[in-house]
This record gives sequence, C-alpha cells and structure tokens, in this order.
Amino acid sequence: MRIAPFAIIVASLVLISGAASAGNLTFSSGKSEWHSTRCTEPVTPPSLLTMDSESPAGGMNSLMETYNAYADQMQQYMNCVGTEGQSDADTASQTIISSAQATISNAQQKVSGMHDALQAKQ
Repeated sequence: MRIAPFAIIVASLVLISGAASAGNLTFSSGKSEWHSTRCTEPVTPPSLLTMDSESPAGGMNSLMETYNAYADQMQQYMNCVGTEGQSDADTASQTIISSAQATISNAQQKVSGMHDALQAKQ
C-alpha cells in the first residue's frame, strides 16, 4: 500500500496543530487555514469609526491620540501573530522532516529485512 506524500504531510500537520498548542490549523475543501490562538486583535475604537472632518481641532487631536494608541496596539498584535506563526511553521517543518526521516528509515529496514531473509534461504 502506498501512502501519498500529501497524506503524510496532512497527518503531520494535524498532529502538530494539536501538539503545538499555539495556532490552529484547519482543513476544509482541500484548503488549509491557520489562526492564532495566542494573539487578540484590538477592538477598533468607536470614535475612529464616527469621526467627522468638521470636528473642532481639540476633538481631532484627541482622535489622533486614539488612533495612534490603536495603531500601536495593532502593531503589537501583528508582531504577536508573526511570532506565533513562525513558531508554528518551525515546529511543523521539523515534525515533517522527522516524520519523513522515520518513514524512510522504516522503509530501509523493511528492504534490509527482506534482503536478509532472502540471503538466509540461499
């Protein structure tokens, strides 16, 4: 029986998604998607959604301070997602490499065992 390489990769990634305890990797309709579980996106301040170009200068200054604080929070969020994603990618890569090496080693042992069995019968 031949297992497709994609099936091995998918199985490895499914195992990783549970073992990494970081982001979640989901598969649907032949596509995969990763979601952070450690990072929380900041909520957009309502005042930024309702700002008016006719606001007085003091109000605009306050809105700019709110915007700057929000932009800083969003940058921290993006940094968090990047770090978590890279960590998961590194873990996934190492797991796939280790799993592939183990599969190759098992295949080599089977071939070697068959060779030894055939040699013993001669």
